[in-house]
Amino acid sequence: MKWLALSWRNVWRNSRRSLLAVSVMAVGALALLMAIGFILASFQGLRESTIRGGLGHLQVGDGAGIVAPDDLAALEHAAEGHPEVRFTLRRLVFEGLVSTGAVTVAAVGSGVEPIKESRLSSGFAPAVEGTGLPLEDGPDGFHAVLGVGLAAKLGVGPGDTVTLLTTTVDGVLNAIDATVAGTFTTGIPDLDARQVMVRLSAAQVLMNTQGASRLVVVLRQDGAVASVAGLLGAAFPAQRVSTWRELAPFYGQVVTLYGNIFTVLGVIILLVVALSATNTMLMAVTERIQEMGTMLALGIGRARIRINFAIEGAMIGGLAGAMGLAGAAALSLGINLAGIEMPPPPGRTMPYPLIILVDATAYAGVFAAMVLAGAAAAWAPTARLGRLRVIDALRRT
Repeated sequence: MKWLALSWRNVWRNSRRSLLAVSVMAVGALALLMAIGFILASFQGLRESTIRGGLGHLQVGDGAGIVAPDDLAALEHAAEGHPEVRFTLRRLVFEGLVSTGAVTVAAVGSGVEPIKESRLSSGFAPAVEGTGLPLEDGPDGFHAVLGVGLAAKLGVGPGDTVTLLTTTVDGVLNAIDATVAGTFTTGIPDLDARQVMVRLSAAQVLMNTQGASRLVVVLRQDGAVASVAGLLGAAFPAQRVSTWRELAPFYGQVVTLYGNIFTVLGVIILLVVALSATNTMLMAVTERIQEMGTMLALGIGRARIRINFAIEGAMIGGLAGAMGLAGAAALSLGINLAGIEMPPPPGRTMPYPLIILVDATAYAGVFAAMVLAGAAAAWAPTARLGRLRVIDALRRT
């Protein structure tokens, strides 16, 4: 305990220099934590938007055609019997034409279950004009919602009628008329220019089938993806089970890119921190050569002296880490509450909120890095103790 007290007093022997070192290291810690928080929030936001944007956690299908009704029922029973599965939903995807009679445009259509889709994503097909997809098709016929770009090409709006034309599972052309309930946007102009949605039952009539293209599985926790995928894959070897990571390879590319950027940034910040701490401790060691000679003359071991300097460095690093953590937490909270919006990413039209994630593991890691950096910065300058002669140290003025 006396050595800790001595180290603490030595830290403040030159308070101006110590405060300067603490300030530089604290700014470094704050910068690291803000960068980590932004990157982690970006990963989390991208992951959630990918899953909640329509992919779900898993998708099951044969990869080429339509899953038969009996197979769908068996898949649903097996999936929903797993404790980690929240629910499943069916989708029937088709490609064809949307026509008003005067204008015809190629489109990609989806037959969906609106209630379950809304459970997957609270922002499912947000209406720009009119309403969303009705929960049921009434006696007045089928309803559809169109992407804003597709509706603009066709020149239609809510209440107008369009004709959907596609090829059935038997290879026969088929068409249905649908009333436009409204228009929606995905935030991606290319998709908005081609997408049309109808209820699953309407798509089944259009394609003359009771099956679906795929079964989307939504889990309670992201960490259960592998176990549920393994269970379904083993139980239904004829079906292809795809995880959201497999369906969205761009996620891994973004993680790799951001990881490389942060590595370079982190190395630069740590170098600045290390140089600041090393400079402070080198000056402290140089000023206290005579003091070290006195301690050696009193029989205090060289290792003990070096450890004492390392403790001083660790204390400086600890103070800097604590200040950096407090500053980063306060700044992150302020940014999150401010509701700052970032410009739309390339290829999108909707901005997204700037969020800085406060992660306990990252904060603990940065604090430990500051403490270790301070200790290491003190250990190196005291290496000369091994060659220091007591008589030379005592003569030093």
